[in-house]
Amino acid sequence: ILPDDIIGDLKNIYRRVTGDQPINPVGAGKRQIRESINSHINERLLPSPEESIQLANANEYVFFPLQYPVESRLTLFSPQCYDQRSIIEYISRILPADVRLLVKQHPNHPGHQSPVWIQSVDQLPNVDVVASSVNSHKLIKSATAVVVTNNTVGFEALFYETPLIVL
Repeated sequence: ILPDDIIGDLKNIYRRVTGDQPINPVGAGKRQIRESINSHINERLLPSPEESIQLANANEYVFFPLQYPVESRLTLFSPQCYDQRSIIEYISRILPADVRLLVKQHPNHPGHQSPVWIQSVDQLPNVDVVASSVNSHKLIKSATAVVVTNNTVGFEALFYETPLIVL
């Protein structure tokens, strides 16, 4: 059992981040609270959806949507791709200097990557992390290519006839 002052602090953090009053902030889980805080901070670090689209329109780019790392598509079916930051670094190194790599967090889990992770990826040469709320179809349509591990975005790229690389 946690002391009342710690429970009060957790409630205040949760309320500031989500705007909600939880019935039991401890029951909400550490992961959920951490992801809520990360998501809130990441929104301030990343460009807005409009700025993300402007960035895409102003550059030639390859689109890399992040896979949510704790689901079976990655952990079971593509464990060699679990370290998505290493994949981003590799793609960044092999792209021509005038081609950007646009990275987008999984839309259902925008707070999974920490602000430190976001900043470290965003500081790589020719890499930009865009807002997770940007519609992937807009990015797929004008991408030079799409790189995926094994997610839905790859299937959608086929419909747009955008070159696709599946890892």
